[in-house]
Amino acid sequence: MANKSNNIALREDSELLDLLKGVTVPLKPSGPNYSAKIERVCLGLLRHKSEQAKLAHDHFGLFSLEQFKEEAASILYNMGVKQIEQGLESGLERLQEREKIEIRGNRIRALYGHSLPNIIVGRIESPPNTLWHTTAMKFMPRIQEQGLRKRARAFVHLTSSLDYIATLALSNSLLSCPVLLSIDTRKCLENTFRRPNSHVWLVDEIPPSAITIETDESRWWYKPVSKIEG
Repeated sequence: MANKSNNIALREDSELLDLLKGVTVPLKPSGPNYSAKIERVCLGLLRHKSEQAKLAHDHFGLFSLEQFKEEAASILYNMGVKQIEQGLESGLERLQEREKIEIRGNRIRALYGHSLPNIIVGRIESPPNTLWHTTAMKFMPRIQEQGLRKRARAFVHLTSSLDYIATLALSNSLLSCPVLLSIDTRKCLENTFRRPNSHVWLVDEIPPSAITIETDESRWWYKPVSKIEG
């Protein structure tokens, strides 16, 4: 079941899924996607691992930094990446700056986005009254009936940043018709909220009663947003 969940969580990037399965996919050492693809390989391993990767993590999602670098370097080599060590170090530095990963001494982990089962990330905190989530319109009938469920992921992901949520909606090819959801956390305070970075919040589920479709598009869709990558 865990492998099936991993595949579901990764299906939005078939190239990355091929890489984690050991399929060689050449990557040209230039162009705007070069650095981004290196970062996605790193996140793919830390968030989902793979069926072939010989990596072990603890219940906090922490991997050996040395073993992780060896595994990532092997994948990058199969992609045809040159100067792997430099590219990997630069990628990890950028991911830390954007609060996507954390390096603790000789260990490393992703801060959110996991499909790895039974892990704990983020500190338990009281959330702000309103958080945000974006999804595709086609999922709304299910969400209005069942609420937000974690499904293939380890948690439901919410954010306090409208800039971040707008950028996700604009950049994610899966969201051809994006919807912004406002989450009233006061209606689900019995749930445990965790905050892994400055704006992402994690929770097991959100009930339908706490979810409202945001209709004032001027608040997020058409306004200028800072370029925060999802």
